Amino acid sequence: MRMDGIEVKFSAPGMPETKAKPYGDFKSVGDRVLEQKDELFRMLKSHRRAIVEVGLLHQPFEQKTVLDSAAIGRATAGILNFEREPGIVSLARRRLTVRDLIRSKPITSTGMDWVKETVATYGASPQTESSAKAETTQTFAIASKLASTIAHFINTSTQILDDLPELQRFLSESLIYGLKLKEELEFLVGDGLGSHQSGIITQATAYAGTYVAANDTRLDTLRHAIAELQVAEENPNAMVVNPVDMHYIELIKTEENGTANKGSYVVGDPLGGVLQGRALWGLPTVVTNSIPVGKFLVGDWSKALIGDRMDATVDMSREHNSNFTENKLTLLAEERVVLAVTRPGAFRYGSF
Repeated sequence: MRMDGIEVKFSAPGMPETKAKPYGDFKSVGDRVLEQKDELFRMLKSHRRAIVEVGLLHQPFEQKTVLDSAAIGRATAGILNFEREPGIVSLARRRLTVRDLIRSKPITSTGMDWVKETVATYGASPQTESSAKAETTQTFAIASKLASTIAHFINTSTQILDDLPELQRFLSESLIYGLKLKEELEFLVGDGLGSHQSGIITQATAYAGTYVAANDTRLDTLRHAIAELQVAEENPNAMVVNPVDMHYIELIKTEENGTANKGSYVVGDPLGGVLQGRALWGLPTVVTNSIPVGKFLVGDWSKALIGDRMDATVDMSREHNSNFTENKLTLLAEERVVLAVTRPGAFRYGSF
């Protein structure tokens, strides 16, 4: 056994006697261990903890620095590195869904125009034999809209893109997101001034509240707006509301007298349910912060059309200001797009 070997070495000829080395009237720790070696070996062989009495020590000990993680240092301060999770975590981003409601097509010109009917007088009626037939009259007009260039850029150094390759992908993705965020706002609330698009909300017919009744909920208001469109011979097929308003709609219960707040939920289902998508009054409902709190937009979305003149792209170049001499790069994102609201009366915009 290993312990037997150690004992033999301690007992071998030439081993120093186990007497205290002079240090005043005291013995060192090593001397006291050697004096009790028989007890030490007996305890170790029996797999028990050995206790060595060293008595009062007056011999000074030299204190050494402990080599641990803190002494070596972590990350950039030392030699111990963290495990890096790939990628860059972005800030929260809006889910952009309004474009999905609108049909789109690529275009090859500077904009779009379309023919729209402005007047229709239908004269159809039962006819008297041998009499002149009734006449119908219709008039038409041309409407048009130019494409807008939506763009933005960011500057960076060539060194950081070399040293952190992931950054270029992240910046390109962020620039595209910025384009699409602005695009969605243009489609909804663009004021049509200058190079801005004229958004659907800007052109929509204001909600009149024709069927308002006392104690209406948000859910009632949306149904009133649908009715206004249907009476005007329009066929609404989707609506847009803010997340806060959808929150209150989903909390509506079957009994809400005063503060009772009783009954089951009318729209929302806290247990999950089986609905695969949000719908109110049978119409797909887009929930987005792109529309203000307290507002709604209901309409026939087939009466709007997106023309994509140039898809969103990201270009990188040194040809900007003093980029070349300063080792800088410019990432430029841009697109060209036009929105044609072919029949503004197909939409109702209003407040809850």
